[in-house]
Amino acid sequence: MPDPPDTTQAYSFATGKKGMMMKKNKMVILVAAGLGISFIHSAVAADGAVNFSGAITETTCKISVNGEGASGAVVSLPQVDSDRLYTVGATVGDTQFLISLTDCSGAASEAYAFFEGNSAYVDETTGRLWGGDGLNNTAGNVQIELLSNRPAPIFVGDQASQAADGYSRMVIDSGSDFAAYTARYYANGPVTPGWVRGFVTYSIVYL
Repeated sequence: MPDPPDTTQAYSFATGKKGMMMKKNKMVILVAAGLGISFIHSAVAADGAVNFSGAITETTCKISVNGEGASGAVVSLPQVDSDRLYTVGATVGDTQFLISLTDCSGAASEAYAFFEGNSAYVDETTGRLWGGDGLNNTAGNVQIELLSNRPAPIFVGDQASQAADGYSRMVIDSGSDFAAYTARYYANGPVTPGWVRGFVTYSIVYL
């Protein structure tokens, strides 16, 4: 697994402000892409059109993960015997972590954490985090599954399903709230022993 990118809002799972605010950076990318399309249009006939929309909010909150702040928090899963992860779909090692919003100001009354997809760290077919491939002393056939407060599996990278899960909404009109999540090992097959390491980025979406 490659080293995680330098990011100010990410956390790792290991053994041993953005949100509508996130739209600021992503809107810059989209607008740049739109400008590129307009320049190309003068030389190449267009096959279609894409409309972009977004929003920027003044709402901000102080973000922490297990009280560690927004950046680089580590959630440590327990050491477990590989025999407990022998069959496909087996899970073990449920470990709770909290995302807290405090000192909130602005017009938004609710918010939720959107766990973003990235093919380098997320299996885009399962929505789970890559945990180990059996190489370089890592465990084999294991992923890390995230669960919402329902609890229900979170499909990392699917914003629509995450937005629809009201159990993980934080009500911030009083200035603070938190959401509880769970991380656990998930077997893709008979798991072989080794280190497990997962990584995910997230954005706070204000509503």
